[in-house]
Amino acid sequence: MLGARRGRTYDRARLLEKAARARKRGRPAKAIACYREVLAVEPDNTDVLRRMARLLARARQAPEAWATYQRAAENLAKQGFRERAIGLYREAAASLPRESDLWIALAGLEVERDRPVDAAKALREGRRHFRGRRRRNDAMRLLREAHRLEPTDLLTACDLASVRARCGQRRAALELLEQQLRHHPHRRLRIRTRQLLVAPRPRIALDWLAALLRLR
Repeated sequence: MLGARRGRTYDRARLLEKAARARKRGRPAKAIACYREVLAVEPDNTDVLRRMARLLARARQAPEAWATYQRAAENLAKQGFRERAIGLYREAAASLPRESDLWIALAGLEVERDRPVDAAKALREGRRHFRGRRRRNDAMRLLREAHRLEPTDLLTACDLASVRARCGQRRAALELLEQQLRHHPHRRLRIRTRQLLVAPRPRIALDWLAALLRLR
């Protein structure tokens, strides 16, 4: 592709060659600059977006790396290459696991491919990267979506209930666990135990004791 760019001829091959040399010489900033020149003319060049996203991730420029990966994946999905887009999100997840939007996007594509089980699995995988008080909202976001896709999955429900309780949503946590009793009556003791951990109250303690005695 030829065109005018900043008073000189745009030469994609030359820019990509310069970027490759810069990468080999350990000069990621120079390579990224070359890729930016290409993308200024070809903003939807998925291959270049992917290469630049990798370098940005290695340079610990997470927000821009994620935005670049997202542009590339969305381009692929629009062209009908959803499997390739999923693969690109998987690549991004390896270096940017704490981008909650990434896991949501990955799950969305799995749903579009009619694979809700894989979508929920991806969300639970992503949730493991969000620990601690500061990331509770991200954890809850992923778990809520996973629970929506698999409402009878007990592990997801228990995890979501625990996170909700830590966010001050004890009533919602207890109600969620109560719903699981209808799906898993044979796991009554486990669910009552989780309720007791979520809200250690006398009534719940009695429910837990009743469940324990039923096993004897």
